[in-house]
Amino acid sequence: MAAIYNPENYFTKLTEEDIKVLPASLKEGHEFVVLATNDGANWTAYRTEAEIKETIDLYFSKLSEWKTERNRTKRAKNVEQSIEKEGKNQGSNKSKPQPPPKKQVESHSLEYKFIQRYVRLHDKVKTANSIRLFIRAMQLAITEKQITKASPLKDEINYIQKQLVEIYESMKDEQKIVIPADDLNKFLGLIGKEEQMLSVRLIKSYINLQGKTIEKVKAKNLYNRIVAAINKKRLTEKDKYYSKIETIMKSLKELATGKKESGVLKISKAELNGLNGVLDGCGCSDGLAGTPSNSLNGFTPIGKIGQNGNTSTFRLPGDLGELFGDLERYRLAITVEGDQGAGKTRFTYQVADGFADLGFNIGIYSLEIGGRSDLIERMRDEYISPKNIDNILISGEAENGIQTIRKNANNFDVIIIDSWNKLDAHSKEFDSLRKQFPNTIWIVIFQRIGSGDIRGGIQPLYDAGINIEVVKAKGGDEFNYAHATKNRYAMTGIKYLVFQQELLEE
Repeated sequence: MAAIYNPENYFTKLTEEDIKVLPASLKEGHEFVVLATNDGANWTAYRTEAEIKETIDLYFSKLSEWKTERNRTKRAKNVEQSIEKEGKNQGSNKSKPQPPPKKQVESHSLEYKFIQRYVRLHDKVKTANSIRLFIRAMQLAITEKQITKASPLKDEINYIQKQLVEIYESMKDEQKIVIPADDLNKFLGLIGKEEQMLSVRLIKSYINLQGKTIEKVKAKNLYNRIVAAINKKRLTEKDKYYSKIETIMKSLKELATGKKESGVLKISKAELNGLNGVLDGCGCSDGLAGTPSNSLNGFTPIGKIGQNGNTSTFRLPGDLGELFGDLERYRLAITVEGDQGAGKTRFTYQVADGFADLGFNIGIYSLEIGGRSDLIERMRDEYISPKNIDNILISGEAENGIQTIRKNANNFDVIIIDSWNKLDAHSKEFDSLRKQFPNTIWIVIFQRIGSGDIRGGIQPLYDAGINIEVVKAKGGDEFNYAHATKNRYAMTGIKYLVFQQELLEE
């Protein structure tokens, strides 16, 4: 039997009614598709990773079988209605109990996401390293006070952490994770009580299409999803973000009905800032008399800063932590420039290892020396800890320049570009990346020209939160050092010996 569902029609053809009655195994498949494709906005992983494609294709096949059987069952609808009518005639006025409506939230709490992630481990084969990274992420959230004793789900988080530690300590390499039925039912019940607002999910899907050339059909699919939601009254003018949805529809329709088969979604900078404000957690209710509107040109009430964890800090381990200070992930960008042969690339590998120690996943664009050079292998063996190898991916090319970078921006916590000049992109694009992908940390090497200035202009030095200069010192490579000429998060003047991987004591 041919599959009813495919990437082109899945999110428009599968109805909310279907999702509500999916069997547990298929519901898990639906959640996997949502996670792997960012709610239908990005099918790159499906098209490039064989394992993900195989999993989703199998799910589509099973879902199609289920849907066909369900359609057959629906043909008996008249009989069921007749039975129901007969029951009512016999004096039974009892209606079937309906499940309580899910709480609509703008964003799920970090605790919710950890519980959801734990539940998804069930019946999956996982490596010991993946469990270790999960534990590390939870510990980091607690250390950074993103999860506190005041959290309503603190007991569940502590319980999950203990369970993961027990699993990890019993693992040798790979193991199938089986969550006890009572625990599984309990946590499924918890995460089933709330769902993210449909308007926010649609805005997120639109944002993920922004700033890059997309096929016309993608704009059309998202537009149709919005229209279907409005027609079914799942999205109404009562929604606080309805005006944002109207803006999105206008932008999508322009591309979807245009003559070209692909293009870039058009939207004003002010409108885009407003949409980003939604995802950043700003309120958008109308202001009261004498009170600034929460949505005024993307402004956020200062009292709300920090409520969504956007200002939580973290520190790299060891001497790199002293050099960089207490960092904030939001819109974090670091430029690296300096003398030829001073060790800029070596330094970024050490920084990559530091971020990997904290559980971040890193993508390196090695555009100067390629991704398969012997030098890369030597620096990997010298600077990357064995436990962090799986957290760091490398590519030796960016086929479409800055568009390739944008395409993969949401796939990594940290992206290192060595170097910017190989992208043949204007320096203003650096700040554009930082703002368009505020949760991706950017570390970019800029080459110098003969005068000592960086090639392409010094604007990135103003836009970045940290500027690192790597200096070739007299006396040999062992004295080469990196220091911050600008640092919003710590003092400048601290020198870090690149080849010795330690601070210089002066």
